[in-house]
Amino acid sequence: MDPKLDRFAELEKLLSALADEELDMAGRSRIGELLDGDPEACEFYLDYISLDAHLEQELGSMEPVKFFEKLPEAQIAEATTIYLATRQPPPPPVWKQPWTMAAAAAVVAGLFLISLMTQPERERVAKEEQANAMDNAVAVLTDSVGASFGASGIQPTRGDLLPKGLLKLDSGIARLQFYSGAEVILEGPVEFELRGENIAACVSGDFRASVPPAAQGFTVLSPQVEMVDLGTEFGASIGSGGATEIHVFEGEVEVYGANTGRDPDSRDLLTAGYGLRIAPDGTRSNMLADNMAFLSEDEVLQRMRLHAAGRHDAWQRFSAQTLDANPDVMLHFPFVSNDLKHNELLDSAELGGRCDGLIIGSKWVSGRWPGKRALEFVRPSDRVKVTIKEKSNSLTLVAWVKVERLEQRFSALLHTDKLSKGGVGWQITRAGSLQFGIRRNDQEIDNYTSPTVFGDRIGKWTQVAVTLDHRARKVSHFLDGKLVGSHPLKSANRPVIGSAQVGNWDAPRKGDSYPVRNIHGRIDEVLIFKRALGSDEIGELYAVGQP
Repeated sequence: MDPKLDRFAELEKLLSALADEELDMAGRSRIGELLDGDPEACEFYLDYISLDAHLEQELGSMEPVKFFEKLPEAQIAEATTIYLATRQPPPPPVWKQPWTMAAAAAVVAGLFLISLMTQPERERVAKEEQANAMDNAVAVLTDSVGASFGASGIQPTRGDLLPKGLLKLDSGIARLQFYSGAEVILEGPVEFELRGENIAACVSGDFRASVPPAAQGFTVLSPQVEMVDLGTEFGASIGSGGATEIHVFEGEVEVYGANTGRDPDSRDLLTAGYGLRIAPDGTRSNMLADNMAFLSEDEVLQRMRLHAAGRHDAWQRFSAQTLDANPDVMLHFPFVSNDLKHNELLDSAELGGRCDGLIIGSKWVSGRWPGKRALEFVRPSDRVKVTIKEKSNSLTLVAWVKVERLEQRFSALLHTDKLSKGGVGWQITRAGSLQFGIRRNDQEIDNYTSPTVFGDRIGKWTQVAVTLDHRARKVSHFLDGKLVGSHPLKSANRPVIGSAQVGNWDAPRKGDSYPVRNIHGRIDEVLIFKRALGSDEIGELYAVGQP
């Protein structure tokens, strides 16, 4: 084979990996070597990145873009040979004259090498920014039951990282795990300030702490005292005026006067079964520990189970009485397994044309609540096939998903199979944005992309929704019942779903740059309405379905 063809084939392979963000530093260095002093290689490089930018716009932009008769990478593959072997170009413009091409080659190679040298710095800065975002987190909200947090403090949901700051629990129960390993159960009303990975302050209210050996030294401050746990389990109640009661259930706890620098003269050592009462004036008196005065781990788990069962029951009633009997519902997958047909996903909408789905590859797993089923999507083959014949000028798509990771450029939620007029595509981008597209024809598509919203939702059950409002001429994205983006509609095309897939999409164009689009995670509900729901209706669906 011609050495020059070999050189261009290698360059094409490296550029493909670079475009997919999969090229290591050695590969980047090799591109610089191939560009250095070679005008034709530099022109090929510029052509490639231009085509890749076009493809990125086609798949991820909000603007309609023409599809090529052949995909850009297919064109480039042919160009590798045609450009060198059969191309008979017209007289070059001024900038492509030999002397300017040589200069251009030096410039392009130089710019690439500068980019190469600064890449580690950019990567370092990006990693530092990511690390800085987590530096302030000191704990995790592992569970909550009926928790209502005050507007003046942190507003977490289950699974959220908790930064330093005041956590004001007006009612309900919250369980935290500090990075040190210490676990704290809060029962509202309580004001609890997170100050570090192994230190907190209770302004008022009740808490119970369980401290493993790795977290020995876990400290909680109150207006009157400083409590230092020596690897144990204890509870404390902070009342008006700073009156404090400390109850030790296991192990030992040291108690020092507040703001004394742990002066030994202010120290009391409490052992299992005993407690200490500190009056607002600082007077101390001994007492017996009262284990029943504080929620235990078993009681919290029991309340969580009852709470989850109640939420599940309420959702089932709402689904049966409000959703499934609603004439606007075209499809409702509540993800109830069919014992007679294990690969059938039942559509429970009573008034639409029955649209049961066909499960391919996906396995049944647990959903939002104990006893609720979901399907897991892991492999590129995992999907649900469905055909929806009913049509409407407006649509609302709603899904409950638990995304484990965003590895592909696109993770499909629902996609029509054909690239025909009105075909829709709903997906999550690797950057964490929600994207909805509707085709003008088999070569043009309008995409509507939300801001990045999925950054902190990985591993958590999340409601996603999109509305296409033909009358108001807009597309709106929702996350957990809240509007996160709205865009003016660009064409009057009527959406057509027809044959479609949930959780995946087989890109019908051969050689597609992003052929793997299955979502990595779980889905346990999908709804399609034949009208655009209002923000309040999306919010109601979230409130009823929230775990």
